Amino acid sequence: MPPTLRPYQNDIVQGVRQKFREKHQSVVIVSPTGSGKGTLLPYVASGVVRNDLKVLIMAHRQNLIDQLCKALDSFDLCYSVISGRKHVKYNCMIGMVQTIVSRLDNIPEPDYILVDEGHHSTADTYLKIFQKFPNAKRILLTATPEDANGEGLIKVASAMVIGPTVRWLIEQGFLSRYTYIKPPSSVDLASIKFKANGDINEKSALKQIRKSFHVGDAVDLYRKWMDGKPNIVFCVDISHAKEVAEAYQQAGYRAEAISGLMSRSEQKHLLGGLKTGEIQVLCSADLIGEGTDIPCLQGIQMLRPSKSIVIVLQQWGRALRPKPDGSNAIIIDHMQNCVDMGFPCDVREWSLEPKKKKGEVCLKTCDRCQRSFHAHEAKEKAAEECSDESCPMDQVSIERPQHEREFEVIDVEMEVIEDPWAWLGGINPALAAGEEYTAMMAKADSVEKLKQICRARGYNHRWATVQAVKKGLIKETRQFKKYSKR
Repeated sequence: MPPTLRPYQNDIVQGVRQKFREKHQSVVIVSPTGSGKGTLLPYVASGVVRNDLKVLIMAHRQNLIDQLCKALDSFDLCYSVISGRKHVKYNCMIGMVQTIVSRLDNIPEPDYILVDEGHHSTADTYLKIFQKFPNAKRILLTATPEDANGEGLIKVASAMVIGPTVRWLIEQGFLSRYTYIKPPSSVDLASIKFKANGDINEKSALKQIRKSFHVGDAVDLYRKWMDGKPNIVFCVDISHAKEVAEAYQQAGYRAEAISGLMSRSEQKHLLGGLKTGEIQVLCSADLIGEGTDIPCLQGIQMLRPSKSIVIVLQQWGRALRPKPDGSNAIIIDHMQNCVDMGFPCDVREWSLEPKKKKGEVCLKTCDRCQRSFHAHEAKEKAAEECSDESCPMDQVSIERPQHEREFEVIDVEMEVIEDPWAWLGGINPALAAGEEYTAMMAKADSVEKLKQICRARGYNHRWATVQAVKKGLIKETRQFKKYSKR
């Protein structure tokens, strides 16, 4: 029997169909890592084929293609893998983007294009394929709808269907609860340089990391929290992964480094060893992230700093698969990425529009009624039509799901404390408006709380500084004077 969709997956499918009925040609499906996109995609493909239409499925890595082929097999769907000079025989076609773009003239025009890890779709290779088949409807599946530069996907899609939150999936048992550990860092994080897309400058990061004691700290905390259980350590590069693996080996653990430069057979052997217990710790250099499903994992360790929410969410997602014994996932954040990125269960507002243009924010807050809305939907209207008597945004209905008012317990430095959002008393930081917004701002009596609000609402990072100065929490600076005049 082919797999059946979970109710929330069926809702996503119906949402996509509605967008196509509304004449959108390209739709983004946003659903968290571990929510079952690997089942959703082949289900949609099988429906297309049953209607005697052609569908082209593509992804950017071979391991993703291998997983999708297994999923297609479970639906008893015949498909053609695009490779070499093989003839395309079936209505369902699948292949790596790099292969497809070099064989465009040999591929029959599809009616639908399905893209796994769709946040890569703004790259030139994808655009060439879309341009070759301009009439094909497109469905882009992703957990993080931003491209490599932190931009939205407006260039390749006109509509978005958003699935359940991480918090809801955890509460329903589809993802694992987690213990988040943020030990003090011996790395001078302030001296690490970052690229425009939020990823690290590897040379800069390694220079600071090698001055620290983080490797020894990592081994000690692994022994305390996961001792011998399957663990992935995210490292800066191959040399760093090898150094970390050696430190674990010297401590008596079965550890290996893994990277994208290894052959497919080597990678499969190492990942298989993690599942069988032959290997306890895998130290990854930019390999284990998107689409890698390892249910046996007890947790992860982050030895790689990042200011890219795409990278951080993908790494968190590796740990959140449900555990056979029902235990919590362990996330040890040595680089304190949560300071800028928040936590796995934080509410996040996604948009097709770019989030961080200079001087702009993702949400627009009405100065009079304090209601906040997606900038691309309400910015002009809120700015031009709002009056003292009534705000036109009153008509916008914002649903506040009850499950998003409940909070996780997070473990920090071995001391159990309440979730960082507990101080809000149930106010949803991303959706707060009017009286709730005013109450939230009154409760924000520290710079860290203002930064939390800033992250949740997608504001420019300088917003927290401006508010802190207004509240008298920090002194006025030259940067504040410059920014506050905008």
